[in-house]
Amino acid sequence: MKKNTWNILTITLASLRSILLLGLLTWLAIVVASKNKVDANPLTANEKTLIIFCFIFAFLAFSLLTTNIVLLFIYDLNVFNIKVVILAVITLNIELLVYLVINWAEVFRTIRWSKPQKWSIFDITTMGLLLGIYLIIDYVSSFVPVMPFWITPSFKYVVLFFAAYILTFSCTFSLCIIIGFITIIMPGTAVMSPVQYIFDYFVPIMAFSLASFFRPIEKIDNKVVQILQWNLYVFVPMLIVYLSRVISGIAFWLNPAVYDGVSYEFNWNGAFTYSLIFNAFNSIVDYFVLVILTPMICIPLTVIKHKQEINRQQ
Repeated sequence: MKKNTWNILTITLASLRSILLLGLLTWLAIVVASKNKVDANPLTANEKTLIIFCFIFAFLAFSLLTTNIVLLFIYDLNVFNIKVVILAVITLNIELLVYLVINWAEVFRTIRWSKPQKWSIFDITTMGLLLGIYLIIDYVSSFVPVMPFWITPSFKYVVLFFAAYILTFSCTFSLCIIIGFITIIMPGTAVMSPVQYIFDYFVPIMAFSLASFFRPIEKIDNKVVQILQWNLYVFVPMLIVYLSRVISGIAFWLNPAVYDGVSYEFNWNGAFTYSLIFNAFNSIVDYFVLVILTPMICIPLTVIKHKQEINRQQ
């Protein structure tokens, strides 16, 4: 099959997937917004607005990712890349996966394995500094009032994205492990079961080390491509964070014995479905905040990244 035929096929199927997702999210938004609270009172106008906003933003995020991979495929911008494979799975781009399977030899050839780089003094110092900044932001954020559906923007995650941007994967992975174990002694985790701690704290923190594999390419001047790159850079870790929160929520609502009482924001049968919807609100707000703040922090401080690269070569 010719490349032009593949281009037409992927554009058509990508459009159909987006339309189907839009219909599904619209139906879910209407159903969730029509639910009453556990006290039989309807949701407030602010809560309904927040629900609609979250579903709209979820569709926009999916559309950006779909547009990203379609453009990469059409213009042959490094299609044979492990990032593209992961992105194709996330966006359910079956036709691109088939195309990669047909050309599997080219995919295998472009995957390169490299030895871990040695840590420099600058790497270790940067890790210690970012660890301190993370803990400070985490502490200060605890004083921010909680919004509806227990939404608390996770500004601390900007530090982890910055670490993944300027440090190697091994440095970022080690930093995430240290932060993950430090949260064990935090007061907020004292009443949690091991399953809740793992999926509500440890796994989400470790997910940000994967951002090192999706680091935006600096040499690309196209603004649209830059936006799509940063969107992907933030989206992949946040998707894992969301799925981890869903599992933790299921453990919370199915086993609430460690708490004095468990409250629900709205009526919904089934702990899995409720956790899937409830945690989407917090995760989407986090994604919206991080996709704005992360480029604003990382791009001006790219000079630090260049300094790190020079030190590793010495």
